[in-house]
Amino acid sequence: MKIYYKHAQNSSFQAFILVFLLIYIFCFGFTTPKLFGQISEGDTAKVEFRVAITGNWQTGNILILTQRGKADFLYSPFKNRNIVFKSQNTYLYQEIKNIKVDDFLNSRNFIYFNPHKRIYPFLRLYISENFRLAIDFRYLLGAGITWQVIKKPTHLVKLSGSLAYEQTDFSKNTYNESLYNGFDHINTTRAIMRLYGKHDILPKKLNFHYDVYIQPSVEWADNYRGSAEFGLDIPMWKGLNFTTSYVYGYENIVVTGVKQEDTILTFGFSYNYKKL
Repeated sequence: MKIYYKHAQNSSFQAFILVFLLIYIFCFGFTTPKLFGQISEGDTAKVEFRVAITGNWQTGNILILTQRGKADFLYSPFKNRNIVFKSQNTYLYQEIKNIKVDDFLNSRNFIYFNPHKRIYPFLRLYISENFRLAIDFRYLLGAGITWQVIKKPTHLVKLSGSLAYEQTDFSKNTYNESLYNGFDHINTTRAIMRLYGKHDILPKKLNFHYDVYIQPSVEWADNYRGSAEFGLDIPMWKGLNFTTSYVYGYENIVVTGVKQEDTILTFGFSYNYKKL
């Protein structure tokens, strides 16, 4: 497996790499590696950071390039940790035979209030763009509640629910459901349900984590989507981990000619920092 960066001149990828480097320098200067696995707002950390770079480069009978980068950042400005900011950022680039087939940038941002409690509220802002789905720009703004069903040092399971307003601007205006034809953008209010978990299957040897979303529209029965990410981390050396992730996505409303379902399996490396 090789991670190939020939196409780093892509503007979205450059932006992702720049943000990664800035956060990396900040974290490296003020923190030391402590753990592996997904970061959680309920931890006692003041600053926490995780970056993962995965992908593949295949040549021969078929030429395929896949790059996937993910950077999560958490910051708690107060000593009592009653307010926590968290940002989860993902970039995916794919091409087949030197033709771009996917260019996806997604940023999930949260403000949590008293996340050390069993039940706590939060605000969320999502921003994304997706070349394959012909989405020029999408934002989602809302609020909700999280319930920590299990909270142990080696096992964490959380359920959350929220309402959010969403606007999606498309580069095309014909869809698989003719009801939406002629609209360059689609607005709706969504009910968002999330299941999140991370488990130390073998303490300090194997971490399993998952993040599952279901997002139906409260106005249109046919306007719904869902996503899931499952990952494994195997620690290697001082915060450096081998990581693999399986990502599934489904959107029921898509522009004409685009498939509703996507999956991707990637392998690579991740790095975690934590400052208490």
